[in-house]
Amino acid sequence: MQPLHRLVAPLLLAGTAAAGSFSVFVGPPGGTGLVRVLDENAVLPPYDVAELANVRLVALDFSSRAALEPLSACAPRLRRDVPGAARLALPQGKGSLYHFVRDEGDHEETWGFFVVDATRVARVVIELRAETTGVDPFVERVAVASDGEGLLVATTRSAGGDLFEVDLPSARVRNHTANLAPLDLRGRGLALLPAFGAAVHKDGVLRFVRGVDGDAQPVGFVMGEYPVWFERALVASCNGEWLATVAGESPQITYPYVFDAQGLARRMAHLPADLEGAGLAPDAPNGPWLAVSNDGLQCAWRMRPWGPWDDAELFLGSRPSASVAGVEEHVTRDGVFAPYLDEVGVFVFTPTGRLVFVAGDPPGTEPSLFGSADAYGAERDSSGVLGLRNLTATSGNAYPPFLQYGTLEFTRITWLEAAEAYIALDREPSGERVLAVEQSASSVRELVTGVSSLGLFELAPQHLVFATLGPAGSNVPALLRLPLDLSIDPEVLLALPPGVRGARGSLGAGGQCALVTSDGTVDALWHVDVTTGATTGFAQHALDVGPLVDVTRTGVVLATLGSAAGSTTTSWVPGQQPIRVESVAASVLVLGGP
Repeated sequence: MQPLHRLVAPLLLAGTAAAGSFSVFVGPPGGTGLVRVLDENAVLPPYDVAELANVRLVALDFSSRAALEPLSACAPRLRRDVPGAARLALPQGKGSLYHFVRDEGDHEETWGFFVVDATRVARVVIELRAETTGVDPFVERVAVASDGEGLLVATTRSAGGDLFEVDLPSARVRNHTANLAPLDLRGRGLALLPAFGAAVHKDGVLRFVRGVDGDAQPVGFVMGEYPVWFERALVASCNGEWLATVAGESPQITYPYVFDAQGLARRMAHLPADLEGAGLAPDAPNGPWLAVSNDGLQCAWRMRPWGPWDDAELFLGSRPSASVAGVEEHVTRDGVFAPYLDEVGVFVFTPTGRLVFVAGDPPGTEPSLFGSADAYGAERDSSGVLGLRNLTATSGNAYPPFLQYGTLEFTRITWLEAAEAYIALDREPSGERVLAVEQSASSVRELVTGVSSLGLFELAPQHLVFATLGPAGSNVPALLRLPLDLSIDPEVLLALPPGVRGARGSLGAGGQCALVTSDGTVDALWHVDVTTGATTGFAQHALDVGPLVDVTRTGVVLATLGSAAGSTTTSWVPGQQPIRVESVAASVLVLGGP
């Protein structure tokens, strides 16, 4: 249990959020500095946030992150645009979450989290004095609610082993383990769903009702099924009503379990096996390897290969319902899938209960998720019979048995929730191509070909917006928009200049895009209205734009421009002269918000 006096309550900010305020970090990349609030119109005087003086930004991650990237307004996104650290873009455009450590002097430190929300004024939501200098008292990951307004953090056992639910708008903190002995928690074992939160610790599973004071309660198990070993990882159904975890008698004798806001956890397999676990990043190259359907009646898991020549296997289990008897099926068994198709992953259930996955070869020597692969769908009919279909069919086998290799080598895979489709990057001898894998097809839909890499890749209210980069001299570099329903092919918003080697930026909550392009030496800055397609270039060229550029809901671009003398923080409304907000002889980072 964490002594309550050591949980430092966030103080009120000295300044009041005014329209046009935004926050910056002033200090060397990866070093110690302060957080300052500026006025985008350069009218109000700047002020420093007292709680965020003498701080260093540090890394953070969210609990369920896997190689399969969910493209959904309900999911957080990990942003690596903070040098030496990172930030989490909160769901529903609610802002960004940052992790920090503050030097208190006398070899003492305070660690915590702050948000930059719609006010764009940074404010601390939870912080804790460290027991040992240089040792973070919080576990390595956090869970974020799908509405972007809730945060679940845990402390290490040596720091109290507690579970804290944070209401981000109010910074109200609830300790859900105040009367429990210190727990051995891991960040991957945290979940914060709309109705409840959960955490897996070394000896069990805890569950609590969102927004209600009191200790979390143990999740019960059917008599005779209580595990003694827990992986301490959780994955959620797409609708946020169910959780799945791996537990058992030992790390090699395990079962998949599912549970919801109330009732017992249910074992989804009849016999124990050597499950590979949830398959979360960065350890799993093509996870998740565990998934649960929206009704909680189906669970998919991956079984570990038994030896160097054996393959990873996909299993699908269901528990009894009114129309389907409980079954456990080896989906990738010999005779249905060729024995040499020995890699499976990126499991996801559609709302109708279809399981979508990729099968092929393990990643090769070059960075990839799969080689010689195809994407597949598995769905039970009303009588419980499992039907299988090859959604890409590059092997020539659209229906079982699947006896040939596919030809796809996926280097990146995302799940576009609105279209129930994979959007993926596939490597070919001539370059890479962007593909859509749709449920209704048995073929590959090419969206863009001749790509060397992707730059910006973001969700707008009605579109997926992404930047494609190509080899020198190609006409591929472009910023494109793709309707979320995939009803038409991508449209070019901005044809990028020849020689562009990088394209980064951000999308504001209103569908405005700030884009930075680079030829490897100098940068250019652009504003793009994703809805109308209007584009405007910053009047000054040959820029050195800071690593994080942001755009407000009203379309104001916020950026830092470097020079030999230091940094100039600039606000820019397209069609108007940019405003020099502040120039300092130091490095400055705009802190991205919603």
